[in-house]
Amino acid sequence: MKKIIKILGATAALSGGFLPNAFAWEDSKWLWTANNTADNQWAAFRKQINLDQKPDSAIIKVAVDSKYWLWVNGQLVVFEGALKRGPTPQDTWYDEVDISQYLQQGENTLAILGWYWGKQGFSHKDSGRAGMIAHLTADGQQLASDSSWKVKSYSAYKNSNSGSQPNYRLPEYNVVFDSRESLGNWYSAAYNDQNWASASTYGAEGSAPWNELVKRDIPQWKDSGLVAYENTPSLPFTSNGQPITVNLPYNAQVTPYFKVNSSQSGQTVHIKTDGYNDGGPVNVRAEYVTKAGEQSYESYGWMSGHSMTYTFPAGVEVLELKYRETGYNTEFVGQWSTNDVFYNKLWDKAGRTLYINMRDTFFDCPTRERAQWWGDVVNQLGEVFYVFDSDAHKLIKKGITDLSNFQRSNGTLYSPVPDGNWNRELASQMLASVGEYGFWTYYFNTGDIDTIRQVYPNVRRYLEVYTMRGDGLINYRSGDWNWGDWGSEQDRYVIQTTMYYMALNAARKMAAELGETQDFSWYDTRINSIKANFDRVLWKNNHYRSGDVATADDRANALAVVSGLASPDKYQGITNVLRSTYRSSPYMEKYVLEALYQMGEEDFALTRMKSRYAQMVADDYTTLWELWSKGGGSTNNHAWNAPNTILAQYTSGVAPTSVGWSTYSVLPQMGKLTSIQQRVPSIKGNIDLTLNKEDWGVGITLDSPVNTVAKVGIPLNYFTQLNSVEINGTTVYSDGSASGSLGGVEFAGQNSQFVMFNLQPGSWTIEGRGEVVPVHVPDWTHCANENETCSFDGKTNVRYGAGSQYTELEATNQVQCDNDTFGDPASGLVKNCEYDAAALVPVTTWTHCADENGTCTFTGTRKVRYGANGLFAQQTATGSIACNNSVFGDPISGVVKSCEVEELPQTQWTQCATEGQTCNVPALSEVRYGANETYSAVQQVSSSVSCSNTVFGDPIYGVAKSCEYRLLP
Repeated sequence: MKKIIKILGATAALSGGFLPNAFAWEDSKWLWTANNTADNQWAAFRKQINLDQKPDSAIIKVAVDSKYWLWVNGQLVVFEGALKRGPTPQDTWYDEVDISQYLQQGENTLAILGWYWGKQGFSHKDSGRAGMIAHLTADGQQLASDSSWKVKSYSAYKNSNSGSQPNYRLPEYNVVFDSRESLGNWYSAAYNDQNWASASTYGAEGSAPWNELVKRDIPQWKDSGLVAYENTPSLPFTSNGQPITVNLPYNAQVTPYFKVNSSQSGQTVHIKTDGYNDGGPVNVRAEYVTKAGEQSYESYGWMSGHSMTYTFPAGVEVLELKYRETGYNTEFVGQWSTNDVFYNKLWDKAGRTLYINMRDTFFDCPTRERAQWWGDVVNQLGEVFYVFDSDAHKLIKKGITDLSNFQRSNGTLYSPVPDGNWNRELASQMLASVGEYGFWTYYFNTGDIDTIRQVYPNVRRYLEVYTMRGDGLINYRSGDWNWGDWGSEQDRYVIQTTMYYMALNAARKMAAELGETQDFSWYDTRINSIKANFDRVLWKNNHYRSGDVATADDRANALAVVSGLASPDKYQGITNVLRSTYRSSPYMEKYVLEALYQMGEEDFALTRMKSRYAQMVADDYTTLWELWSKGGGSTNNHAWNAPNTILAQYTSGVAPTSVGWSTYSVLPQMGKLTSIQQRVPSIKGNIDLTLNKEDWGVGITLDSPVNTVAKVGIPLNYFTQLNSVEINGTTVYSDGSASGSLGGVEFAGQNSQFVMFNLQPGSWTIEGRGEVVPVHVPDWTHCANENETCSFDGKTNVRYGAGSQYTELEATNQVQCDNDTFGDPASGLVKNCEYDAAALVPVTTWTHCADENGTCTFTGTRKVRYGANGLFAQQTATGSIACNNSVFGDPISGVVKSCEVEELPQTQWTQCATEGQTCNVPALSEVRYGANETYSAVQQVSSSVSCSNTVFGDPIYGVAKSCEYRLLP
């Protein structure tokens, strides 16, 4: 028999609901109650249908401004459907859901609960009117939404202005539910809806203000169902009116549930998470007003946090406490672990931070804003490819099209998008978005050329907004918000120049992939101009710096490296900046760490990562923070942290080398780590890798998926001498060159860092054997108790903690031994500091002593270096030395040079007198006079000297000075 849908209580011809073989949306109408303009309203819809038999296929399409819940025959099928509005500034998303498994032969009931916000937000474009439209196709037959649907305003959901309200960034309202007006099980088949009104219609598909309907391109949420909290009190219990806090297993997106028995009606239950005040202003919470008797309730507005706090009125009997976790539907497939527990914790926290900032869009935080800031997305999408399965790639694609669809008519881009009440361009963030680390990284990992084809014109239009200045570099654009990063001394000009250069290169590669060769000339002219003039204009005194800042910026110099604008001869100067400057926020720290790896500074990259993230890893929170310190108006779960990209792509060295992972590399830079295990969920399949340092060399095992070629490198810096390489037991390299042959293996050459082989798909064991660099064994020496200062001479690692729980960082000469510096790795225990005496190295400090063609004068015998920009010639002299090419040679031709004298590290400066007194020294010493790091030239003194302007001159006028001495050898 032919399967058809029959509308209960009306003929098909009269209802307009039965539309055989009609196109899906054309006859569906937008529905709501008679009032669809008031904000924060809830409406319940019901429709009964009759099926001659259970359908094999049944697809329902639903669009709602703003959210909906769908039941079929009393069973909840969609929990919080619809995406926050804004595929474009005018249009609306719709969902497509297969409900065939929930339908049955005979009578069926569809029920939809709609929630209209009517409020703009950082992540939502309000249409101005509530509406719901639906269309069901079951085995080719059609059911449209029309006036035959029943509707009722759900007045139990209150548009309450009492108490604190969510801050203006959030389009969501607090959910306030008065159970005395509950409709009960209104979504069940047995419910009597005879007194409900017929739905009011507001136009067909395509009608304003919802306009074109665009199919949702990300999955429905993952749903845990209702589960108990970790520390649920013994149930049942009677409330004493005090708050009850129950813990979640980690920072999660949850909706709270409870079941109670109340002897009174009209009492209010208050619900919120520990994230309610995260980031400063208040976020979402919930209220419930009781009726008399036993009752249960789930508040549908999701919250996030590590714990949930319920405040039940005194006398209410609590029968159940549960929560439902929902979130983006993807799996944690990617794995990474090592022998150092610190980095394992960091990986886990970074992955959890990434996940809690994914839902309708990527967002910066799940509390204060829930907004898709694209600077954050750039960092997030890089991590996605190492942490989640390919379903997460769909959210990246959505983010890319969101950004492009909201491009202004003048070509500028801005975020967060979709937006309703914020539309400012952060120029450098937008350049990062359309550049190497944004759109291009998505394409390079996925091979999704269709998305690149769609957005390429938007990228070109945005890059054309920028203009060039006379010196061959770009004119700085402040955008609508002149922001580069949190933190001091941002060199915004260098940051923006490097970001623009990377965006140009990425756009040119997009043009090449798309065959848009006519655009090459425009890109090449600008790329070549910036490349030719970058050093000439911005390289100053051994680092990159514009005239906007007084000192070197770690972010700007790191970006010079990762953009490719800094050549290797600049690396030493830049390394010095990155070893001494810590201004970047977690947002820009990604580029600093990446630059260190690219310059071969793998040990320090791990050390810097550990010192920067020490407090976050030691903290009880399962997510990473907006800034390096917790609270203070910043959020405690912020998306722009990206250490997992660094650990996977550089420490393990696993990265694609051609579009879509057809070829990839395993070029590990393990530094001080001795073992790593990793799984990478590439689009070609999982890549499983182990790395081990052994006393005989380096061992690598690799399971490589089909349709790939892996370039695997044996790191040479782990050996004093690499003797051989064996792959699956066959020697393929010995005595410095390739030897032997093995099917599926091709010698790929060697450089200063690796001996490399190309491997076909399969399982491989690679062993590099030889004389290994000795493994460092720390000599931990006590230097301070908690809240004291740990002092030593030189540079080494210092650890802080107790028992087996320590946080470690690199320090020079001294470090404060406290929680503020290291975090708290051993809460509740008395801690101490120890320095690694075995790793202690002297620190050479160089002090300017003469300009070129001058004379460098000093006391005793010292090393003196002559040069500029990281290139120096060095000599040893006593007393003085001429600072010129005749004495030193010319270490860097055509550049103005200077001389610097080595400071003596073996003794420290010790105060011996204040201004006007006499400085007495115990033996031959240098004496300096001044204050605030400003001193007169040192004098050599054997017994005493007057500490005065008369003897030393006045190095810092109007400031009280003192004398300090340092023993000469």
